Amino acid sequence: MANLKEIAEWVEGIYRIEETDPVVGGEDGIDNIQAKQLGSRTLFLKKHLDSLKEILDSYSAESQEAFFAGMQFALDQAGLAGRELTRTNRVRFQEIETTIVNRGIKSGVAITKSDSATRNISVSDGAVFMRGRLYPVLGQTNTASVASNTTAEAGTVILYMFLTAAGAIDVAATTLNGTLPEGAIELARATVPAGNTEENDPYLSKVSIVDSARREPNWPQIQIAPARAVVALSNVLPDARYLVDMEVLSLDGGRGQLGDLTCEDRLNNGFKLQTSGLADNIKVRMLVQHPAV
Repeated sequence: MANLKEIAEWVEGIYRIEETDPVVGGEDGIDNIQAKQLGSRTLFLKKHLDSLKEILDSYSAESQEAFFAGMQFALDQAGLAGRELTRTNRVRFQEIETTIVNRGIKSGVAITKSDSATRNISVSDGAVFMRGRLYPVLGQTNTASVASNTTAEAGTVILYMFLTAAGAIDVAATTLNGTLPEGAIELARATVPAGNTEENDPYLSKVSIVDSARREPNWPQIQIAPARAVVALSNVLPDARYLVDMEVLSLDGGRGQLGDLTCEDRLNNGFKLQTSGLADNIKVRMLVQHPAV
């Protein structure tokens, strides 16, 4: 059995055997092309390693120790540089995006339990603000139903308002322990006791409804509680002496309604981003930098 002839050269690219290639052996057969190419690469590398070994063996033991010490130092420095690069990308400069939701109730929209439709609630006339403008709310009777609770633990139903496709404000309720839909205005939270159903509590006498809406009676002139978003840092910093550069990517409302964006309640693991303006759904990109890291 003969061996393939190897040439000490670095072959660029390895031949891929195609489905249409015939089965051909021998020194120059297609079936042996890949093996010859890989063998040539191996012989090429071996000769280079042998040359390096001869060069290294020609040095004294002290020189070899110095050579390996230099290699170790270079590797250590490369590792340090890699760690510093990671620290720069992840800690020194942290890029974060967040959205400030700026909506709530200006007046009215009081919730009452219905005494004519089981487990329903009604709301009064009022006005809400969102997307940088006011929307009127017409009183609605028996507009949303509070879900029953057949579980062994108390649950929560969120009552909320939303903008319909027709441009009107409507009222709805989540499922038991459901989440507030995107773009909605939270009105209240109903605590539904365990086992509370239409059969044993048709008019919600045992259900507690607590107003949880953001109410700004003087909007847009004065906002008692300006809209905020909690921003968590990707990595904890030594202290709160960091810098925050901000860029507004998009918003609902006019650019003149943006107001000022400020960082409040700074901690080493995050802060609150606050707006003094009227715009809604303010999407902000931030670059957090700490000079001492």
